[in-house]
Amino acid sequence: MPNERWQADVTHYRLAGGADAEILTWLDDCSRYALHISAHQRVSGPAVLAAFRQTVARFGVPASTLTDNGMVFTTRLSGGKGGRNALEAELRRLHVRQKNSRPNHPTTCGKVERFQQTMKNWLAAQPGQPVDLAELQALLDVFGGVYNHHRPHRSLPHRATPAAIYTTRPKATPGANRDHDTHDRVRNDVIDRSGTVSLRVGGRLHHVGVGRALAGTRVLILVHDLDVRVLNAATGELLRELVLDPTRDYQPTGNHDAAPNATTPNPREGSGLFACPERSQVATVVDANPQTVWDALMAVDLIEVGRRKPLVGALVVLRMLPELASDLLLGERPPAAPERLRVRETAEAPADQGGWVLLGERAADEIALGLVGKFWRPVISYVAVTAEQFRDFAEPGYVKTLYSLSVHPLAKGGSLLSGVMRTATTDEHARRCFIAIGRSGSARAPRARRWRARADARGCRAARRLGPTADRVGGL
Repeated sequence: MPNERWQADVTHYRLAGGADAEILTWLDDCSRYALHISAHQRVSGPAVLAAFRQTVARFGVPASTLTDNGMVFTTRLSGGKGGRNALEAELRRLHVRQKNSRPNHPTTCGKVERFQQTMKNWLAAQPGQPVDLAELQALLDVFGGVYNHHRPHRSLPHRATPAAIYTTRPKATPGANRDHDTHDRVRNDVIDRSGTVSLRVGGRLHHVGVGRALAGTRVLILVHDLDVRVLNAATGELLRELVLDPTRDYQPTGNHDAAPNATTPNPREGSGLFACPERSQVATVVDANPQTVWDALMAVDLIEVGRRKPLVGALVVLRMLPELASDLLLGERPPAAPERLRVRETAEAPADQGGWVLLGERAADEIALGLVGKFWRPVISYVAVTAEQFRDFAEPGYVKTLYSLSVHPLAKGGSLLSGVMRTATTDEHARRCFIAIGRSGSARAPRARRWRARADARGCRAARRLGPTADRVGGL
């Protein structure tokens, strides 16, 4: 039925003066009705979007579209680096199903191709050839009227005109909701001198502010439609999270790119585990469905991981079993180590001995663990709290850490596995000691000595003893 599928294509035509022009066509697949014909010096992405919106305003929203793989119609063969173009974003917004022909198969779009052949033959037969776009458009308007309303079409029943079929039959409308058809991509970039990274969304280039203090930092950008996360590529630390405003070029940080100081730590310093920012994140794409990823995550033996990849195993074991930390970081297994340790089992040990508190779990989706202690001490001091007490705990001198693991499906298959570490201190003294751990471990030797001296002056002498350990865990 009409509006069930619209075909579109671009063809070339030589003007009388020798200049080249391009003609954009939108054709109804069922009735062969020419919905839109326009002349351009060059057909661009914005021109295609504008023509589609004009056609929708006049004839309604189609159920689907069919085009070739030109970049003005789709970016699916461009490697996905620029995301969806403007037309693709508009089709998804209107829940229109987008179809594209296979490369090197022009017959898939044969109806619009045949229409263009008829149109160019008619143009070539005109005694007065157009010398500019205005004259070409005038001829195209005449041809559209003749083709739609007066010329019988051999492919239509009883050689009817396209207008007779299009105007007398009920129209199709968009089908399934496309809100679930999200566009996920991962790209690498380097923060430029102005403290921004660039990101193309809906065919428009945007600049996301991260901070001038981070200029030159290599980052990983995770894009889920308009949800954007910027991660430090080396540490996995979350540098910026935002919902992109497609109407603005520059996406401000909201803090005027303030330079780091004593109360605003530089996120590039320290590790994701001991650094002071409230939140850090590590994420990876896994080629498996969410249930499979979740089952594997819950079944992994952290002790075995600690033996094979000490820095990974230390993420959990360092906090729960302090006496095993140095051996795990050296890749050695102490005689008294547990036979195995899985994620859920980290919450089975007593909290005052370093066991995590299970704060909540959604099967095959997310698990959250919490821990409270003084992590800068040579022998870490833990506090036994329940899941209900964790949120409101505010005794001075402590750090609260929440670690969550989650698995989310990706639109094009596979899953996004992410781990988020959130930290909060209960007073200024604990915050300074916590900063001293991350900065002394990640800095060069002279800088480390300066930070250790400051830690001593602030009553955090024990923090310097954990500096090398924090440095080794800093690669997580």
